[in-house]
Amino acid sequence: ELLMAIDRGFFFGHDPTVLLEVFTIPPVTEFLQVVYASFYLLPLSLCVIIYWQRRKNVFHTVVPAIIIAFYISYIGYFVTPAIGPRYTLAHLQNVELSGVLSFGFIRGMLDHASGIARDCFPSGHTMISVVTVFLALRYERKFAPVALIWAAVLIFSTVYLRYHYVIDVLAGMLLAFAFLLGFVFVKRFESNASG
Repeated sequence: ELLMAIDRGFFFGHDPTVLLEVFTIPPVTEFLQVVYASFYLLPLSLCVIIYWQRRKNVFHTVVPAIIIAFYISYIGYFVTPAIGPRYTLAHLQNVELSGVLSFGFIRGMLDHASGIARDCFPSGHTMISVVTVFLALRYERKFAPVALIWAAVLIFSTVYLRYHYVIDVLAGMLLAFAFLLGFVFVKRFESNASG
């Protein structure tokens, strides 16, 4: 209820998922569900590209950073267990989400894998996506534009598809920035220590 109240405070008493119903179009929903499900492929793609280039030092920097970011987001779920708006606000939604071909299958598969999980706050999709974009900008510039667009669409999909509240997304971004500040500090310390 607190997360709902915060979102309503941001949106003048309205729920963002309900407001987004105006833009609910099956082909868009289909596309966003596929992008949402591709979440693990975003950081994995960066790791594979760097590994393929045989940049061992960079690979051993990027992979632990992503793994630690995952751990932090999962700890957030345990500290603040919350259920997403697709369950808590279902009674207020007037438009049911539907896709074209694979929407129901993908959503059902994700539901089966997680059940009614209390994994809403903070948005791990957001945190990991932001961290991946930063790492791409720092270590693999050619992949950075793709990562940025992929991450932006993915983050939008978390609210559009009713998995997350807007405050979850903001918390995920703040956690990502805090993590990245720590990451940069550690890298500078290592650089100074070795130099």
